[in-house]
Amino acid sequence: SEPKQPTHFELAREVSPTLAEIAKANKELWADALLAWVRSATAEDAEHAVEEVLARLKQSKASDRDRLILYLGISREALGFDPLYDVLHDTVDGRELLGHSGSIPVPSRAAAALAFGAMGDVDAVEDLLKVLREADKRSAADLKSACVVSLGILAGSSKPDEREEVLATLREGLGDSRWPIEARAAAPVALVRIGGQREVAHMDSLLTSARMPREVRRSCAQAIGLGAEHLSAQIFESLSTVAERESDAPLRAFAVMALGEIAARGGFDVTLAGRSRKRLLDAVEHFYVSAIRGSKRAAVDRPWYLISAGLYAGQFEESRPAIAAQLLRAVTKERAKEARAAAVVALSLTQDASASTALLSRLDKAKEVELRARIVEALGVLGAQETTDQLLTILRKDGPERLRYHAALGLGFLALSL
Repeated sequence: SEPKQPTHFELAREVSPTLAEIAKANKELWADALLAWVRSATAEDAEHAVEEVLARLKQSKASDRDRLILYLGISREALGFDPLYDVLHDTVDGRELLGHSGSIPVPSRAAAALAFGAMGDVDAVEDLLKVLREADKRSAADLKSACVVSLGILAGSSKPDEREEVLATLREGLGDSRWPIEARAAAPVALVRIGGQREVAHMDSLLTSARMPREVRRSCAQAIGLGAEHLSAQIFESLSTVAERESDAPLRAFAVMALGEIAARGGFDVTLAGRSRKRLLDAVEHFYVSAIRGSKRAAVDRPWYLISAGLYAGQFEESRPAIAAQLLRAVTKERAKEARAAAVVALSLTQDASASTALLSRLDKAKEVELRARIVEALGVLGAQETTDQLLTILRKDGPERLRYHAALGLGFLALSL
């Protein structure tokens, strides 16, 4: 059954007044209560929540101001637009709002840029683009990066000519060594969010480019994983080559996970059929099985291969038995405890019918708390209703808190699978 959401009446009469009272009076919990109030306020109460944020901005210490600025965006309330504009552009009104006599600090302006993305108002695209172009290339890394991130969120819904202008600016910045590396690394995901499959192809070409900084290439792999609709032979070739040959561990991890995410989300390219599809299926299955079974992969990479394999096997029934068998073997044979725990999580992702029996038999033999915790949660994800009593027993025992916590999660998943 679906979790029960509060009704409009409950929000208006019970939830919002309680959160408002805490936000205004509790010195320890005010910030968390204010965020909850901003997020849950009804239309009638939203302005009051934003007014409280604005009142707090000038009174609060510097360390709290940036998150209060973010709250204005999270509210998605029109009343927050002009204050965000003033902070982003460092106007006189913006300085007064924050209680600054001089220039508004870059982190606060960056928070305003991110807040515009959270607000979801495409009217901010022009302002974000202007600040992105004018911000100092070296000293305003946070500000430029925040503008890039929010443009990625907003520009896909803006007018066609404005969207193309944003795409052109981000492409130029991606290859501009004078841009801060943080902003360049934020560009691939933003480009894919705005431009879709056209930009996925662009990121694929940059992924293997030795001319690109490793931070940008990591982001290219992430962008491909987030944006590719299907796993094509070309994308598999690029990502698997990076995963197997690159010296940079984070880049390898992003490439491996991108493969699993694409496969789990969209399967193979719909144009593939017959022998072409079979060749790619065999190649991907071999990629995972050989990585899990062999010892050539670095220890730091193995958990990523395991999780990615689980995502892939969950989508492709043809490969599920072979990959599930290797994952079951990894639960006991992997040397690092992190890899053994990752193998359990991966098994739950495969949705393999035989996995729950094998994991249940392993539960009593496992000595590590982390491994046992992952097993009890995995049993829930797999929908193993026959383990309900056992999970309840674990939950009620005075055992390790982490084990009981994951038993509770497992029971929650079992309830959702009814």
